[in-house]
Amino acid sequence: MEDVPDSHLVAALARDFEREHAGISVRTEIMHYDLMLDLILGSIHDPGPPNGVVIFDNPWTSDFARGGLLRPIDDLLAETPGLDWDDLAPALRDAAVLDGQTWGVPFYTWSFGLIYRTDLYAQAGLRPPRTLAELAGNAAALTTADRAGIAMQPKPDYNAAEEYANYLFAAGGAVQDAAERVVLDSPEARTALEAYADVYRSSAPAGTESWTFEDSIAALADGRAAQMINCHWWVPVLNDPQGPAGELAGKFGLAPVPGGAGILGVWYWAIPAAASQVDEAWAFIRWIASKAANVERVGRGGSPVRTSTMTDPRVWERGYGRAYYEAVEAIHQRARPLVSGPNAEEAIRRLGEAVHATVTGQAGVNDAVSEAAADVAELLAG
Repeated sequence: MEDVPDSHLVAALARDFEREHAGISVRTEIMHYDLMLDLILGSIHDPGPPNGVVIFDNPWTSDFARGGLLRPIDDLLAETPGLDWDDLAPALRDAAVLDGQTWGVPFYTWSFGLIYRTDLYAQAGLRPPRTLAELAGNAAALTTADRAGIAMQPKPDYNAAEEYANYLFAAGGAVQDAAERVVLDSPEARTALEAYADVYRSSAPAGTESWTFEDSIAALADGRAAQMINCHWWVPVLNDPQGPAGELAGKFGLAPVPGGAGILGVWYWAIPAAASQVDEAWAFIRWIASKAANVERVGRGGSPVRTSTMTDPRVWERGYGRAYYEAVEAIHQRARPLVSGPNAEEAIRRLGEAVHATVTGQAGVNDAVSEAAADVAELLAG
C-alpha cells in the first residue's frame, strides 16, 4: 500500500478485523508509490498465502483486468447486498467497471481539489477560483516577497501530468474522449499548458521545476505558499493540530478545482486471479469497505468514498466539518479519469515530461502538446 494516511488507518483497523474474524490475519506492506507497481506485479501471480488481497490504482485497471491479473467480483457483490454498492460515489464505482465486469471495491481517493489558506483568501477578499484566469489572478494577488501565491509539482513524471490535467479539464480539453480516443492535440490543451507554465513562472517558488507533491505540501505547511492543486485528503493532514502545519493548522480549506472537473484518483480493493484465499480476501474487503468501517476510517481523517459518510452530520462533527465533506462530494461528482487503457502509467509519465519541458523552456507549447499527444496515442494503442 502507498505511504499515505489512509494506508496506516487500514493497518490499524485490520487489528479490529482480526479480533472479529478468528483465524484470519492481515499483513500490510506500506511503501512509496514509485515502488508499488513493480512489487505488486512481482507478487500477484503467486497462488499461495498470503496473496489474497491486492490494491490497484484506477489508471492500472486496463492492464490489470485485461492482463488476466484480477478476479472479477460481480458474483461476490451479488452475494453481499449489505455492502450497499450504490452508496459508493458513482464516479468511483464506474471507474472499476471494464468490459462489463467489476474489478474492485473503492478504497480511498486521491481526487484533486484546490487546497488554500482560508485566512489569506479572506484578508485579500478572494474566493476560490472558478476559471484558470481567476486561479492565475488569485495566485498573483497572494504572491509576496516571502510567500509564493501557489505551490506546484512540475517534476517530469506523474507529478506534472496529474497537476496539468486539472488545467486541461478547466480549459475544456481532455486526454481522451468518451470512446477513449486520444484527443489531447487540441487548442484547449495548448491553452491549459500555457496557463500552467504562466502560473508557475509568475507565482510558484523559484527553482522548483523538479518539485513533487510532497515538496508542495511542505511549502503549504510551513507558510511558504498560499495554495496548491492536489489530493483533497491533504486538508485533514494540514488541519491536524499535531500535523505538519503546526500553528497554521485549521487555516486550510478545500474547493473544487477551477472549472469544477478535477482528475479522478481512486484505489481499489481487489482479488488476484491466482489467489487461493478468495473467501478470506472477500471477508476482509467487505469488512473494510463497509459503512461502519468507512465511518471509522473517515472519522480518523481518512478519505471518504461513500455518499452516506460524506453527508453524515456525525462525521462532520467528529471529522473536519461540513464544508470539507461537501467539497469532497462535489469533487467526486465531476471527477474524471486522467488516462484509461493499456500502458496508462507510461502514458501519464510521458505527458508529465511534456509539461515539464514547457515549464523549463525546453519545448514550446505547440510542440510539447503535439509530441505528447502522439506518444500517448501510441502507448494507449497497446
